[in-house]
Amino acid sequence: MQDEKKSDKEGFVIASNEVIRLRWRKEYESALSLFKKDISSKYSRKTIANNYFLVSAICDCLKETGKIAEAINFIVLYLKMDINSVSLPKRFLINLSWTFYFALNDDVVCKRFLKGAHLELISDLLKFLHYEKDKELFNLLFFQYTKFHLAHNNPDWLLLLSLTETYAKNEFSHDVQTFTKDIAGQSKVVEMASPLENWYMLKIKALYSLNRYDECVKWCKGAFDSQISGFHYGNQIWISRYMARCYVQSGNISEAINVFERIISKKNEWFLQKELAGLYLRDRKFELALNMASIACVSKGYTQFKVSLFALLANIFDAIGDSMNAVEWRKLEILVRREQGWPISAQHMSIDIGEIENKAATCVFQQLSKRLPGLNEKDEQFTKVLHGTGRITRILHPGEKGDGFITTDDGMSVYFRFGQSKISVEQIDVGVEVSFKAVQNSHKGKEIWKALKVYLK
Repeated sequence: MQDEKKSDKEGFVIASNEVIRLRWRKEYESALSLFKKDISSKYSRKTIANNYFLVSAICDCLKETGKIAEAINFIVLYLKMDINSVSLPKRFLINLSWTFYFALNDDVVCKRFLKGAHLELISDLLKFLHYEKDKELFNLLFFQYTKFHLAHNNPDWLLLLSLTETYAKNEFSHDVQTFTKDIAGQSKVVEMASPLENWYMLKIKALYSLNRYDECVKWCKGAFDSQISGFHYGNQIWISRYMARCYVQSGNISEAINVFERIISKKNEWFLQKELAGLYLRDRKFELALNMASIACVSKGYTQFKVSLFALLANIFDAIGDSMNAVEWRKLEILVRREQGWPISAQHMSIDIGEIENKAATCVFQQLSKRLPGLNEKDEQFTKVLHGTGRITRILHPGEKGDGFITTDDGMSVYFRFGQSKISVEQIDVGVEVSFKAVQNSHKGKEIWKALKVYLK
């Protein structure tokens, strides 16, 4: 009996070593076939699980042959391995972490296979990598794990927030990530956001989604005061947008408007312009609301996506007592919703859109937009109000009642008074970078730009 057990053990070792050898020779299918024939059909799961090199080899073979789901199920469901066991080698756990990283990178695997037990295992692997101070792999797995949760229709924001609290900002590098990518036949170095920048974005999104607005504003400001040297993907804009929305939710409309005006000075997108127009309306600044909504109308963007803008324009016209135009824009909103098969509110169901019913929404939009105030001449909307950035290049008179000039990034000169700036007098100096909102005025027979508001950039 003892000789049989010894022979059985030797047979397992010989078969396992051969599987491992085939794996290193990249004969993945042969290794899997041998494992199925001479190991999984003859030996217990416990025996297999105790040979970490064999388990790693099978995981690698499955991974290399495109069977990521099978690789993770082999560990989690078949072997039911507990990675918190003190006997598991560090090398094995690192290999397992890479397997889950690749699984999280596979959309099909994420949607169909990753479930509770898998996610618990990933959470444990993060703790292991954090303890071992393997920062590179920890960062990769952490953000793929959070990306997986963010992809859900209703992310578990409490879980995501708890992750940013368990692994605080000082755990993440502020160094940007780069990789080489082939673009139009040329190799170019592409720069990506740093782990610290990604951590801040996750923290801010979670706080906002959990209605913790005061904390969200605090962390938005913290992101701008952090070691992040340059934001990516327009994150500085989106952070500012979260901040402005927090002010809106807290009832501080004037501060939200200030933030949005700074945003518009850097990124003129129609949906941002629409949000600012909505804030002007809430603040009963009807002329500004109509002007900004009109600019949003003629800014780039597909007609069907602007349906909420059309509804806003109807509300603005209602507010200023122009019921005729309000009805026209509301009809356009309904026409777009009908074309796209989108729901129509109960209060609008009874509205007869009349003669435009058989027209294309794009054509109706073009006709209505020509009637918007200040938009009758080509590009006239951009000569009425200018949102821009630049630097102070000349001080005419110092002191609280002083004035000077800003030179924009395009070389345009903009006059400003210190009293109209949101910058302390002590900070105003030649060379200081600023953003501004300006209008065109006539002065001594010449058209000049005059800043209404000036902010630190």
